[in-house]
Amino acid sequence: MNTLHAARDKYIFLVVSFILWFSHFIYVPILSPYIESMGGKYTFIGFVLSSYGLMQLLCRLPIGIFSDLTKLRKPVIVSGMLISAFSCLAFALTDSLGWVLLSRSLAGVAAATWVVFTVLYSSYFTDREIHVPWEVFRLLLF
Repeated sequence: MNTLHAARDKYIFLVVSFILWFSHFIYVPILSPYIESMGGKYTFIGFVLSSYGLMQLLCRLPIGIFSDLTKLRKPVIVSGMLISAFSCLAFALTDSLGWVLLSRSLAGVAAATWVVFTVLYSSYFTDREIHVPWEVFRLLLF
């Protein structure tokens, strides 16, 4: 890969990363009061808020293993972005408590693709340029 394409890919990666996280967290400060104003009880609000983390817990490892086995990085990232976009659209265009739960759960699935983002990003650098955390710990401890 020549340096022009590598630099362009890094900038695209940064923009896509920003869009992914921005779309997941821009509405979080108002999510609980919004669900309550729709008639959601506190227990349901807890389910919605925890569905994001639960879906990441359940999906992150299988997504990472799938990506490693198939060596598909960009298609998994694009899938995560599409899931994120659908999540945001469903959340914005509906006023049903069920759709709110589904939307936040899908946001968790999309966030689980972050593991693939990190692997793709490290592929933009040579082995010499990649920071290995274990080496830092080894140098600090021994």
